[in-house]
Amino acid sequence: MPKRSKYVKPRRFNIALIPIMAVLGVVPLIVFAYNYSTGLEDKPYMDSEGRVDFFLAWKLYVFTAVVFAMACVIIYKLYREGKKIRFEKIFIPLGVYATLAFLSGVFSDYPHIAFTGGFEQFESTFALVGYSVTAYYAFLFVETEKDLKLVLAALTFSVICMMLIGLSQAFFTDFYQTSLGKHLILPISQWSTAHKLEFTFEKGRVYMSLYNPNYVGSYVSFLFPVYMMLAFNKWKYRFVLAPASIAVGVSLILVLLGSGSRSGFIGVAISVVFLLIVMIRKLFRYIVPITFVVLLFISVVHKMDMDSDRYYSNRLFSAFNREKAAEPNFSDVSADGDELLITYCGNTLHIEFDYDVQTGNYSFHLTDDAGVGIEGAMGEEDWIVPSDERFSDLKLHAVGLEMYNTAGFGVVIDGKEWY
Repeated sequence: MPKRSKYVKPRRFNIALIPIMAVLGVVPLIVFAYNYSTGLEDKPYMDSEGRVDFFLAWKLYVFTAVVFAMACVIIYKLYREGKKIRFEKIFIPLGVYATLAFLSGVFSDYPHIAFTGGFEQFESTFALVGYSVTAYYAFLFVETEKDLKLVLAALTFSVICMMLIGLSQAFFTDFYQTSLGKHLILPISQWSTAHKLEFTFEKGRVYMSLYNPNYVGSYVSFLFPVYMMLAFNKWKYRFVLAPASIAVGVSLILVLLGSGSRSGFIGVAISVVFLLIVMIRKLFRYIVPITFVVLLFISVVHKMDMDSDRYYSNRLFSAFNREKAAEPNFSDVSADGDELLITYCGNTLHIEFDYDVQTGNYSFHLTDDAGVGIEGAMGEEDWIVPSDERFSDLKLHAVGLEMYNTAGFGVVIDGKEWY
């Protein structure tokens, strides 16, 4: 009697993949206004005005929430399986890194900022620990080829969106400067002011949704080898995946050119070397289509470069041939007791400021490094200008600090006022 074939129920969607798919497919695309206080208002270099972040803060907070969900799932799995839970020794250094990152936040002089992020720095301790948690979570729950395909599909969705944004910044109108883009990244309460929103990036500079063009370089250097590997894999529908993967790879190189990131160029060059080593046999097998794609890419980039008056070749060369910036006139400021020392054009001006709380009278005492006194002439609006030609481009004046019941002074150096 013939044996009956055993029915194998196809595996359903692995719901545990959702957090990983969210990290790869959603978090990189988050751009939205976040109003915050720096927490550094007590510092003399920081005013009391609030700040607005578009590119970093909400990425951090959404990522932190997803990582918290991952940690809960890992703890539950550990509770259910105990010692059976998978673990490799390779994760020990990652655990040490996460522990040290957490301790650095705990013992920071500003733990609140360390754990929640702050002015221009929204990569908090939770983010650093979260990278380690995400890596281990993926190790535990990406188990089959189907799982890997789903994760790569989420990543590809994000990458394609990022490429479209980057290409719009490189060749067209920056998506975030269009009416649709502005309304998407502003809360409804601020839509009436959307026309006033402008970013300071120059035309043609690619920053995608990552804020810093250097981040674009890191992004491209990580993803370019992934899609080149996909172009030569053995999965089904390779004749569809290969051209699509190559198109993504070409787009990544174009946005890298637009970003002008040196680190990105170096990263891609290194990845290409490793790609040649790992895929050398397959590369020879597909040498004809590869040569055709490379020559087509070079021709398209050359045509675009000529049409833009060598904008992209200049951007590429400038990334590696950056001239050393000229030494600024104002090179140092420090305090020595009651003196403020300002170094300007290689000469140091010593400033003592006396203020009488009872009468409100104040006076400046100016000397050079040799202790020779320098007179000050009263100029317009009570500005005091040193009579010494070495410091004649500086101006000083007193300012009231009523909240501290005292006074301070400001110095104008090369048109910029410092307090």
